[in-house]
Amino acid sequence: MHLPRRFPFVRRALRRGVPSGLARRDGISLLLTVLLWLLVWLVPGCLEPGLAQGIGAAEHVVHWQQGFIESARIVGLEEGAAVFRTSSQDTQRDPSGQTERRIPLDALVGWGGWTGLQRQAAVWLIDGSWVCGELTITSGGDVQVASDWFDCPTIPVGLVRGIVFKPPYSLQNWLARWKDLARATGDTDAVWTTKGETLRGIVRWPAQESALRMFALESQGQSAELLLTEVEAIVYAPKLLGPVPRKRHGFSLALSDGSLLHCKTLQGGSGRNVQVVLDCGMELPSWVNAAQLARQVRGVFGYPPQVVWLSDLSPADYKFLSERSPRWDLGRDLDVYGRPLVAPDRGIVPTGLAMHAASRVAYRHDGRPARLRGEVLMAPPQSADQQLGSVVVQVLVAQQGRLRQADAVQLRRTQPATHLVDVDLSGVQLIVIVVDQWDYEQLGDHVAWLHARIDPP
Repeated sequence: MHLPRRFPFVRRALRRGVPSGLARRDGISLLLTVLLWLLVWLVPGCLEPGLAQGIGAAEHVVHWQQGFIESARIVGLEEGAAVFRTSSQDTQRDPSGQTERRIPLDALVGWGGWTGLQRQAAVWLIDGSWVCGELTITSGGDVQVASDWFDCPTIPVGLVRGIVFKPPYSLQNWLARWKDLARATGDTDAVWTTKGETLRGIVRWPAQESALRMFALESQGQSAELLLTEVEAIVYAPKLLGPVPRKRHGFSLALSDGSLLHCKTLQGGSGRNVQVVLDCGMELPSWVNAAQLARQVRGVFGYPPQVVWLSDLSPADYKFLSERSPRWDLGRDLDVYGRPLVAPDRGIVPTGLAMHAASRVAYRHDGRPARLRGEVLMAPPQSADQQLGSVVVQVLVAQQGRLRQADAVQLRRTQPATHLVDVDLSGVQLIVIVVDQWDYEQLGDHVAWLHARIDPP
């Protein structure tokens, strides 16, 4: 039976033999087939919520080189561009009055976020991409991925940085696992087991063609066999593979299944199926057309070469000012706890700053025309019971030897809100960002400045 590529999850379920009655050409199986087709075509939202309205229709701020587009949702992907539809009535920031905007990917900074790995296993590629789906390990450690949205080729072990076999099922659990994976060091492989152990050694995969169920871990002249059901994650020799790039030259797509794809190019679009080429050179043709794939996009991030990221600059000065609190360092593309930056309404955001009250950071500027931009919000607490926190954020600029306030906002965790910063830097020699407590000095007084950057005019 042929099933449309629009519904790969149904096609994969049938390929696995669920329900088994569909394999028999009798009256019952025909009836079940008809019912399944009716569900697929008439009520797709019941089987695949992302194709219906819901998370896929979420609205966020679009950050790009020309400023912001508020209350926008992604509706299409094209070669070299993403298409957004906005319900914003803010004519000051969107003077064209258009309800649909085509933003070139080489000018896009960011929209939405990455949910992290939650419900599916995933392969971590050498370029930092995560490809989610049902995994099959084959001869020598190559990986086959049954993806919901892409026709993935077999991934050779040489392109694999690591594998997560057990989904963490929540963003909080994923942040904890991410820390383990990111901090792995050395020239041996690291293995995390379901018993909470961390083992080091050399992973040896059997040289056989069928799906593998175990591997050997060699360490200090000894070898132990491990079942895949006993393993949560593997990271291959971090020292030999080198660090994951922090900034890129293309763009990144975060999808509803947890995949995060760092892309060189996107081909196709406008009603056709698309093909993305990853930074590592792997090509991923989609099962679905561009509009259907766009409904599964939770975040898209660009890295325009003209943009100057504050997290890449060496501060002229950073000082933690509080005497009653432990010292907090400046977070650069990480929060003050060393985790990825997170916005509660969208997930992980790859670029920005994090600061805890009371602190200040200063950056030098050469006076050339430019705009200081970003989105400031209260960062999520370390644990669910830390719901307190309030801050005052100020942006000060020095011009002709005089320091003046260019922007300021008060934020409180009990009243979630974000604030868009857009400051003219013409003639400015120094930028000073100050985060201070608003009412009480508390552990939760920390903010994230998402996509903190200096845009060219």
